[in-house]
Amino acid sequence: MFLLIYLPVIELEEQHLQKLFPEFADYAKRVPPLWPTAHPAKSDHRFQYRLYLKNREYQAFLGFLAGTAFLIAKTMIPSLR
Repeated sequence: MFLLIYLPVIELEEQHLQKLFPEFADYAKRVPPLWPTAHPAKSDHRFQYRLYLKNREYQAFLGFLAGTAFLIAKTMIPSLR
């Protein structure tokens, strides 16, 4: 049922993205529409710690840590259940 619904939706979205972004065809050749690949895409860009801080990407990591800590505490402290 999932495939019957989402495969046509994925096709329509790809057509829409092709109209919005001319370079989408190159992207679509490298990235499969439904299943991820085991190998990362090659890029000339390297990780930039300064950009990581500027965009405050660390907030997502801190949120992940807070959520994980809460779930661990919830399993260990009976009053939080």
